[in-house]
Amino acid sequence: MEVVYPVDCPSEACLEPSTVRWLDEVSRRAEAGDVEFLRTAGRVFQAVGDRE
Repeated sequence: MEVVYPVDCPSEACLEPSTVRWLDEVSRRAEAGDVEFLRTAGRVFQAVGDRE
């Protein structure tokens, strides 16, 4: 993931607005269970229940 370093605060890495929008979209699709879309973004893993 690419970051930018603002001139006024070079010690703090920031995300480009387009990256933030893409991450928001991925989050929305994940919450909706859109596995096909998620597979276009990368590998998809399924959580398993806690072990006791």
